[in-house]
Amino acid sequence: MTVAAEWLTRWQPIAMHRAILAGAAPARLSEAAGMSVRHVFERWQRWAEAQRHLMIGGRPSVSEEEYATVLACFAEACLGPLKR
Repeated sequence: MTVAAEWLTRWQPIAMHRAILAGAAPARLSEAAGMSVRHVFERWQRWAEAQRHLMIGGRPSVSEEEYATVLACFAEACLGPLKR
C-alpha cells in the first residue's frame, strides 16, 4: 500500500464521522469511498469505539451524543426507519 493510500485509510473514519454529523447520508459516503454502507459502518465503528475511550482534557474524543447520532444514522441506512 502506498503511503498516500495508507494515510487516507487511516483518516477516512474521521471524515466519515464528521460528514454524517454535518448531514451526509451513509449511502453518499459509501459511494464516495467505493465500498458498501456496511463496510463504511464497520470502519467507522472500529474507529469510534476507540475514540469513545480516548480521553482528551478529561473528556472522550467522541462524545456519547455524537456516537449515538452517527450510530442512529447508520442503523436507519442499514435497517430502514425505526418505527415508534
